[in-house]
Amino acid sequence: MLKHPSGFPARLCVAGLLLSSFSAHALTVRSSVHIRNLTIDVIDLRPDDGVAPGAEFRGLKTDSHLSYTDYRNVHDSVWKHGDGDLQRTWTDGGAQTHTTPTTLAASAIYDGPAQTNRSIYAGNTYGVSFSLAPNTALRFSAAIDLGASPPDASANASSLAILSGRFEEEQWLYSSFDVDYRSNQDGVGTRLFSRTLQTGENQGSGSFTFWTGAYAGIHGVPAVPEPSTCAMLLAGLGLVAWRATHTVSDMAISDRAWPCSTTFRFFPT
Repeated sequence: MLKHPSGFPARLCVAGLLLSSFSAHALTVRSSVHIRNLTIDVIDLRPDDGVAPGAEFRGLKTDSHLSYTDYRNVHDSVWKHGDGDLQRTWTDGGAQTHTTPTTLAASAIYDGPAQTNRSIYAGNTYGVSFSLAPNTALRFSAAIDLGASPPDASANASSLAILSGRFEEEQWLYSSFDVDYRSNQDGVGTRLFSRTLQTGENQGSGSFTFWTGAYAGIHGVPAVPEPSTCAMLLAGLGLVAWRATHTVSDMAISDRAWPCSTTFRFFPT
């Protein structure tokens, strides 16, 4: 009786194809926000009143924050107070901020498997209080660059810039602004910002805060096999069917006498 060659190598090959087809593919997700060319102009609203316009700034505060979250658990979080740079690198990406009196920048990148729940965040804030002389205005201007580039449905990237100002004169809210610019999965764009806070006949005080946030993350959507991977999977299943058919045929004729025989073995490369 002839021995039929073992089908183990073929089955091993197909098992590898099955595993590879359902393994998570890698994704790269980026987001960034940049507030640049920040300027504050002091404007005299009544040049003929004989009172010089004036602005006094105090209480400047800047903060930066980076975090890496995995399955809703914060694995790493770092803060920095004051101007300067803050950056951190993790296995699946990194984040950084840059803070100066005229610039706020934050960026985050995720580069890792798609079948997971992980997020990376970067953000910074810039705030200051001020007082204004009567008939004086402060005009705040800046350019805001936003970017977000997730490649597919399982990824999420977003960037956000918030600019907020408040002014009070004799305990009454005289003027204010709240502006936010957002980018969610729509590429890169630039917005121009310009707002004013001003006094009336009396001196007043107020504050303004600029805030940035950049987020990049994955939300656990199972990876979809690539077309080439599906083709390999179908080819492997066909190989299994072919081996099974020939095994039955060889067993049916194994009792016949043959003058010679040749055994072909399949070794996956």
